[in-house]
Amino acid sequence: MTMSERTASGDSNSDWMADTLTPLLFGVGCFVLWEGAVWLLSVPMYILPPPSAIFVQFVQKFPRIWEYTLVTGQETLVGFAAAILLGVPMGLLVAFSPLLRRTFYPLAVTLEMVPKIVFAPVFISWWGFGFTPKIYDSYYRTGRRVYDKTGETSAVLTTYDAETFSTPDCHTVMGWYRKALEMCGCADVKVVEEECRARGGTVCRYRLSWIESARPA
Repeated sequence: MTMSERTASGDSNSDWMADTLTPLLFGVGCFVLWEGAVWLLSVPMYILPPPSAIFVQFVQKFPRIWEYTLVTGQETLVGFAAAILLGVPMGLLVAFSPLLRRTFYPLAVTLEMVPKIVFAPVFISWWGFGFTPKIYDSYYRTGRRVYDKTGETSAVLTTYDAETFSTPDCHTVMGWYRKALEMCGCADVKVVEEECRARGGTVCRYRLSWIESARPA
C-alpha cells in the first residue's frame, strides 16, 4: 500500500469516527445536562423527570410498554390497510368521475386541512368517554379511582388496587389534578397526598381544595 493510499485510508477512518462519535457524544452530553439541570433547579417530577427516572420506569414497566406497543402497532397496520383498501378505490373513482371531483373531492380536501386532534372531542362524545372511573379504566387494567366530594370547593380522590405504583407516578398524578382544576378556572389549587402505596399505604389518596374564580356577571 502506497503512502497516499494509507493517508486516504486514515482520513476515511477519521471521518467515520467523527461522524459516528460526534452525534453520540452530543446526545450523551444532552442527557447529562438534562439530568443535572433537573436536580440543580429542583424541577418537579411531574413537569420534567430526569432521564434516570425515565429509564428506571421504562425498565420496570417494559412488559406493559411492549404489550401496548404491540396493540398500537396492530392498530396502525389495520388503519393503514383500511386506508389502502378504501382510499385507493375512492381516489380512482374521484379521478375518473367528474361528478365526484365536483362534489366529494372539495369536502375531502377541506377535511384534510382540519387538524386531526379536532376530531377527538367528537369521538369522545360518541363513545361516552369522560367520567373519572371510565378514564381510569381506559389507562389501567386493574383497580379503580373514586371521587368523593367533601365540600363546595374540596374533594378526595382515592385510587384502589392499582397494578403499578411509584413515587414519580404519584407526583405526576398530583400535577395533573392541579393543572386540570386550574384549567377549569380554579385558583389557589392545593393537592395534598394523604396516603401513598409507594410509601407503605394501602391506597393512594389525594385531598384537593381550590377557590372558585369570580364569574363575570
